[in-house]
Amino acid sequence: MTERNRPINKKSILSSILLLSIFQSTAMGISPGIAPSFNANNHLYRSDESTGYNVGASLYELKLQEMKVIVKKVVDEVNAMDGNSLFLFARKNRLLNFTGEGAAEQDLSAVVKTFKVEQAVEDRNNELIEKMNNRPLPVLSAGQARHHVNYITDRQLLDTAISINYSPATDGIKSLREIYDPQGNFGFCFLRAHYYANAAGLRGLVKESIKKVFLVGTMKPMGFIPIGTWQFHVATAVRGEAGVWKTLDNHLKKYQTKASSVKDWYSFYNQWLDTPQDFEVTNASGVNETVKAKALFFVFY
Repeated sequence: MTERNRPINKKSILSSILLLSIFQSTAMGISPGIAPSFNANNHLYRSDESTGYNVGASLYELKLQEMKVIVKKVVDEVNAMDGNSLFLFARKNRLLNFTGEGAAEQDLSAVVKTFKVEQAVEDRNNELIEKMNNRPLPVLSAGQARHHVNYITDRQLLDTAISINYSPATDGIKSLREIYDPQGNFGFCFLRAHYYANAAGLRGLVKESIKKVFLVGTMKPMGFIPIGTWQFHVATAVRGEAGVWKTLDNHLKKYQTKASSVKDWYSFYNQWLDTPQDFEVTNASGVNETVKAKALFFVFY
């Protein structure tokens, strides 16, 4: 019997649907004596506090719009530099793989533009993370303080991270995968992020301290992901000790052994940038220019 005409395992599908339905009902329900802080409707349908983007908007389109602003600013800055300034900048930032003698000024300009665009994107991402870390923790009302918290400890974070191993959202345990996800339909980052957001809420963490963090951009395959298919990654972020945003992400099991900050999470994936993209803008002189650069965009939702 070929894979194409193999009968569908209806029992496995129904089991998966039933378990996910029970999980979501539990996360959204209100138990006697305690109201879980997490409500999926509040979490999925709202505007992002840090950018004003509506959840559900195309992150690819939003990235492209913001990249055009960044690229145009860099293009106009570099075009205003003379040849000597370009050379000194390139040498200072170790962009030269030649002596510089006889190098085409136009080529050096392109190298500097790529470097400055990529640096501007990294600065933009790190500034956003720092901005979110510096926000005051949400204030709990007297009623909330009885059953809710505005941050979780590192120990609680790791306990929550490990808990996914016993849910149908994990694809790391063969026995669970065969029962709940035999076709590999659920073991993706977006389901894991949904699980963790619910799990953090069920711990009593208020919804203002739970967010999703997205990385948008082409990333290199990590041994098992086909080339050209990994265009974004998402995880859950929660407020941790001292108000620092921490990551709940079981990718590669990396975050089940150490409480990792969102900043560290971003830095790790920023190493796996792959194909540069072409960004076309109109410079100050009205001429179209194309800058080739790698750009992994970070977004808080």
